[in-house]
Amino acid sequence: ALWENDVQGRPGIALNLDRDEGADEVWLEVKRLHQTKALEPKSAVLKPWVELTQGPDAEPKLRSTVEGAALIAAGTHRSALQPPRKPEERDLPAIKPDELLPLAGYEQEAQVRSQFSAYVENLWRPWAEEEKVRRWTIRLYGQLFTLKQQLEGSIVESQLEMAWGCGIGIWASKDGTISYPLVTRTVELTLNAETQAIEIRPRDADPRLEVDWYASTDNAGLAEVEKTAKEFFSKATTTFSPFDRGTFDPLLRSAVT
Repeated sequence: ALWENDVQGRPGIALNLDRDEGADEVWLEVKRLHQTKALEPKSAVLKPWVELTQGPDAEPKLRSTVEGAALIAAGTHRSALQPPRKPEERDLPAIKPDELLPLAGYEQEAQVRSQFSAYVENLWRPWAEEEKVRRWTIRLYGQLFTLKQQLEGSIVESQLEMAWGCGIGIWASKDGTISYPLVTRTVELTLNAETQAIEIRPRDADPRLEVDWYASTDNAGLAEVEKTAKEFFSKATTTFSPFDRGTFDPLLRSAVT
């Protein structure tokens, strides 16, 4: 189950898209997003010492040692194997490319640690928080894409369908607690050929009252709810929509009663 409150405010996700008049309804759109990488430190003093992680769940850390080649490439040191090529290199400390320099005791250790703390706080963590929710959308896209393939490939003996439900009925019994929508409408998954976004739109089918569980427990109030639903749907002048409470709210009130 995917809950409405799970997707609200997520990047790349839109509910109840406002399309041109006459266009098909789109109840949910999930755009195809891509992962981003964390910004690397710009400081030449810090950059060689930072060990970046692949994702937003684990923070970067400082290396305990760094090869001389990395420090030479960063411009904080010069190679001890050749004379300075530029005047500004004369004042740089010399180091062999394959020499390991430990951070502990390094003359710029305090500066490295100070810049690292500022980098993590001001650049990496803001990126990580944004990237986490971005990757949530990417995972959802992948799940829906897989589900789309399953729906298209289902056979008669194992039909699958997708439904959008409203009004969660919660029923506790000796067998456990059931949580299931009282009103549903079948929907379909489509892939937008232009944007590659996955869209969920309602099928051309009537909404259903989902009361099988209550029927199996001989619920005394079920007959009245079914009668109310039949009359409500037959007299409805507006098509059922989860975004229009008037198209289902009276049924929920009847069920509560």
